[in-house]
Amino acid sequence: MYIVEITGAQNYGEGQAYTSVGATVRGYTVVIPVDTTAATTDYEQVIGFYNILNQLNGNLTNQPLKPKAPTLSRTDMITFQ
Repeated sequence: MYIVEITGAQNYGEGQAYTSVGATVRGYTVVIPVDTTAATTDYEQVIGFYNILNQLNGNLTNQPLKPKAPTLSRTDMITFQ
């Protein structure tokens, strides 16, 4: 399984949402640490996370590392091996 970790300044609109769609279309499992994201308003952050979890191979329950789908996490829960 190939995993892509996406961080960035905007999760609503072109930032993490489109990048995560592009990665899942190509068969990657996506992890987005919520503590590395930002949005202009609280609404944009919440709707951005919803859109990310509801894309293509949806993961609305936020199942950890669901293959070929996005997962929301935190940086203190991520390790590299």
